[in-house]
Amino acid sequence: MSDIELVWQNLHNTMNALEAKYSESEKRKYGIYWTSLDLAYEIIEDLFSHFDAQTIAELENKKLLEPCVGMGSFIFAYLKMLFEIGFDANRVSKVISNIYFCDVDESLLAEFFSCYSDFVSQLWGIEVDKALFNKNSANGLIYKHGSQDYIGLKDAFNEDISFDIIITNPPYKNLRIDASHYDDTNEYECDKKYYKQLSERLKPHFTLTDKGTLNLYKLFVEKILTSYCKEGAYISMLIPNTLLADKSSIALRRYCLENMQLKQITN
Repeated sequence: MSDIELVWQNLHNTMNALEAKYSESEKRKYGIYWTSLDLAYEIIEDLFSHFDAQTIAELENKKLLEPCVGMGSFIFAYLKMLFEIGFDANRVSKVISNIYFCDVDESLLAEFFSCYSDFVSQLWGIEVDKALFNKNSANGLIYKHGSQDYIGLKDAFNEDISFDIIITNPPYKNLRIDASHYDDTNEYECDKKYYKQLSERLKPHFTLTDKGTLNLYKLFVEKILTSYCKEGAYISMLIPNTLLADKSSIALRRYCLENMQLKQITN
């Protein structure tokens, strides 16, 4: 087994152990579905197949966003690809300075930082600066648990920013609750009220996905396409195929067809 394969396998093991800490009911309740490292790598391979030579040459200057980072499968897959195409420590240091990520789970961001630092150190022998990590990370986009306030990019990162590359697997969660996920009636009633009020507060910030019950993945898709990306950005998302036929997503599909250059849809 080569060094990179050993590092990759150890990362697999660490991430599996962390995911095992979440119960199935917690995953369903909060829409937690981590992307496997190998699937993330396949998606990154597809993404790189669409990069032209100039984009590859300028990658260290491209700003990348993972708005729902979780344990960072897409970030690790992206870095693994850079290692395999020969990026040296100097170029990777510049790449890292332009990688941004968010997650609503602060404890998970801390776990991600530990794995991220180890991964970069093992492959290139460089240190991920904690101050840079804190600057480039945010505890939530769109909203965060316990708050009903809308969170935009500027709110999250304290700067006007948009991105050249966006990669994510957003949470597939309706902003309404399922009683079957609760054992405590009081907790159920409290969350039911919270999500109802949250939906009412968020809807004014969306124009393509504001019909019916709001779903987080659709909200992320809308903002990624309309607010987060620069003109000419590369976007890769792992989302439910129901988006292709869902009646409540007609406006979102129309926007994609009229404003985006679709390179690939994989079912």
